[in-house]
Amino acid sequence: MNRNFNLIANGADFGSYIVWLNLPVSAEYIGSVVNLYDCPIRTRSSPNLVLAADDTQSGIVSTLKKDAYGMGYLPVPRIETYGGLLQLLAVPSPYSSAKCMWHVTYQMMSEFKIYEE
Repeated sequence: MNRNFNLIANGADFGSYIVWLNLPVSAEYIGSVVNLYDCPIRTRSSPNLVLAADDTQSGIVSTLKKDAYGMGYLPVPRIETYGGLLQLLAVPSPYSSAKCMWHVTYQMMSEFKIYEE
C-alpha cells in the first residue's frame, strides 16, 4: 500500500495571505510522514501556511505547548508557519484508537507559532 499523499499549493488568492492544510486524523494514516517545504525567500504577497488537525481526539504536537510541569508537550489544533522545512509524523492518538496525532519531528521554519484567529 502506498501511504504517501502529495499536495502542491500554487498561490491562489482567496482574499487573505493564508493557505490551509487540513491534516487527516484517521488512524489509517499512522506511520505516514508529511514533509513541507516553503521557499524561505519571501515577499509581502507570500501566503502563510496554517496546518490544522481540528479534532478534539487529535492535534499537532510540537515544542509550542508544554504540559503543566514543563516535561511534556500538548497537542494544539492549528499551527501557523512559513519559510523553511517542516516534517510531521502521524502517531496513534492517546484519546481514541480510531484517530492519529501529528508530531513535528523536524522544524526549521522562519515562523512557527500556534495559530490564533
